[in-house]
Amino acid sequence: MIPASETRQNLLREAGKLLAEHGYQGTSLSMIAARLGLTKQALLHHFKSKPLLYGAVLAELSEELLNVLFAAMDQGETPEHQLEVFFSALAALGQENPDRLRLLMRALTEADATEAARSNGGEGRSLQDVLEPLVALIQATEAWEGSGAGTALGIASQLLGATCFFPAAAKILTAGFGTEVVDQAEQERCDLLHKLVHQVLTGMPPQELGASPAG
Repeated sequence: MIPASETRQNLLREAGKLLAEHGYQGTSLSMIAARLGLTKQALLHHFKSKPLLYGAVLAELSEELLNVLFAAMDQGETPEHQLEVFFSALAALGQENPDRLRLLMRALTEADATEAARSNGGEGRSLQDVLEPLVALIQATEAWEGSGAGTALGIASQLLGATCFFPAAAKILTAGFGTEVVDQAEQERCDLLHKLVHQVLTGMPPQELGASPAG
């Protein structure tokens, strides 16, 4: 017999994939149940409503991201290094499992769905639990020490967007530009992202960012 914890984790991962692809409004409980080979009633036995299921999916994602952040904080010697390690690890997660970053982008932009999950008594971690220490870590860097929470949140949003956009949009970009161009962009993305993160966190002049222009 499959352990209940493993069943729950599998359920949340499969639900997360559908939510990442179709969004909250575009994903029904029937779709999730069909993906898992369950009846809708069997799914409701685990989660009493769609908002509760979505809340559980976000709690698992938040726990995963928080673990990535804490691991980076253990590895880095300075706040700047810790943040660079975190965003590099987040980019690697996007390469290995783009659905996770696609889901993160959905969660950050589908405010009504996230609020519905919160207001229906969802338990566990939330994205707020990830954003708060991330903002505090940015405020601890030399370049941004003493900055307000609003400034640090703006920086966090900029860097999260830069990290998550490409994996989230890869299917659409491939349809528009073709596999060869997108594969080339993917090869260069992580290096450019590292330079962007370093620039933002240290105040490096923008002209030093990026590859050398052709010509």
